[in-house]
Amino acid sequence: MYGLSAGASLSLALMLALFAKANLHTLVQNGASVAGLDNSQITPRTGIAWTSSLVYLVLVDGVEGQSGLTLQEFALLMNSLSVQFAVNMDGGGSTSGAMHLPDGTFPLINTPSDNNVPGTMRPLGSILGVSW
Repeated sequence: MYGLSAGASLSLALMLALFAKANLHTLVQNGASVAGLDNSQITPRTGIAWTSSLVYLVLVDGVEGQSGLTLQEFALLMNSLSVQFAVNMDGGGSTSGAMHLPDGTFPLINTPSDNNVPGTMRPLGSILGVSW
């Protein structure tokens, strides 16, 4: 388990190294979509991309095998954001997003689908949390 003390920062490269077990696929490198990505498996996706001044966390909703994007389509989506680098972090039923609201709640902002059942969350072994 990795942790940071209050006020500490973590470089994006180190953060991605910590998430390497999530089977990362590079989608965009040096501003260009990576060639040879799979264009057959349609699934929900979770990705992160960045420019010199912005970081994008991208969720693509869907049901595994029925809706979502292929890795190639996800790369094109990321590239349309004019990013320098993007990776697919994970996908399928573990693609889940929540947002901390002022009232203290964390509602889901998408519809996860464990075992192809929309609205059913899969138990997750790791998460990426962002605070600002």
